[in-house]
Amino acid sequence: MKVASPSIADLRRRKNEAQEFPTKVIEKAGDSVSSSTSSSDDEDNEERRITPSSPDENTTSAVKGKHSSHVVTRTAIQKLLTSKEEVHILHAHKILGFTALASFLYRFANIGERDGNFGPNIGTLVFIFHHLFLNVSSFVFKIPQRRIRDGGYRIWPEFRIHSLVFASRGLAFMLLIWYEQTMRVEKPYYFMDLAIVVMTMLGADYGSWLQGVLRSNTIRGTSYSDPYGTWWASEMQLGLTGLCLIGMRRYSVHLGAVMIVQCNSFLMTLRRKNVASHEVLTAIYGALLLAGLLIAVVDGDYNDCLLAGGTFGSIAVLLRMGPLHLNKYVLWTMLFCIICAVRHYTGAEIKDNRFWAGAYIVTKACGTALGLKKRKETMKMQPSPGGIQSLLVQAVLVSHVLLFSYIYYYNFIVE
Repeated sequence: MKVASPSIADLRRRKNEAQEFPTKVIEKAGDSVSSSTSSSDDEDNEERRITPSSPDENTTSAVKGKHSSHVVTRTAIQKLLTSKEEVHILHAHKILGFTALASFLYRFANIGERDGNFGPNIGTLVFIFHHLFLNVSSFVFKIPQRRIRDGGYRIWPEFRIHSLVFASRGLAFMLLIWYEQTMRVEKPYYFMDLAIVVMTMLGADYGSWLQGVLRSNTIRGTSYSDPYGTWWASEMQLGLTGLCLIGMRRYSVHLGAVMIVQCNSFLMTLRRKNVASHEVLTAIYGALLLAGLLIAVVDGDYNDCLLAGGTFGSIAVLLRMGPLHLNKYVLWTMLFCIICAVRHYTGAEIKDNRFWAGAYIVTKACGTALGLKKRKETMKMQPSPGGIQSLLVQAVLVSHVLLFSYIYYYNFIVE
């Protein structure tokens, strides 16, 4: 039995279909990218699925080149604006996030004499609860229970709790300042300084306890290509606690603390969505810490206990991160008792002078030297660091030299 041979018309029709195949497949894949609402983990390889098999490579290349720039742009934006659970509360979280960034820009544009335009007004309360709700709304997201290996810079449940706790510490101090200004109290409620610090530590420890065997230290558990990055982050955390304990009544310093905590969460979100690399984002976090130090220095012209608070923060670095590794509850309670004793026996508030300027330079320099020593010891067991992390470390060290020079000049030469 003979099989009928295809006619000339059938052959032409099949050839035309083969030539049209790549265009149809690519257009269909492009439509699926634009309408997708899946998470970044499903979107990372979206453009890879737009590679059809076809006998006509020229047609494929031409159409793919036409759509590639649009696909890449849409994918980058969707990584920030889409997630697996598209519900109303998630849209609310995004709105809170973008308005929080705008709020930070406005407040930082007014630091200095205006103290961020904060004061005993309704706007300050709106800021406090706005940024508090931002952290609270993040708990609706479903994230992996275990932190990824090698100190990955991505959000996990323990960090989410810590982020809420430490952001709440800064907001609590701002609320305390607002209350004292509104009620026009004659003497600040200094006992609340220790209470807020201790409650913060208890909240963070409780959050870690909830994770059981899955717990991972937020700062020391993050991998840095340059080991000084870990030291720098820990040093800044302890230094900020020293400023809290000394009784600083300025909004700007606590505003900087809230900014660092919440922007750190945003950076981890970018990493989870693969928008940027681990190396780049951890370097940006280090730059945020440096910006926080700059904010405190700029605000130092309008408060009178920055150097004293920095001194106690540097002492905490030496006692907590040095050979003694003193328990944090014992450490901060002891330092607070010393602060209270100084206030009692001098009969005056602690204010910056030459003594505190010299004490800060000495203690801060000792803390930096200890960090560099530990960095040198760690580098013996790993390759020499390089890249953007090392550039950041150099910037931090240069900023320390400039800071010491600035403090020395205005406290020992000008006066």
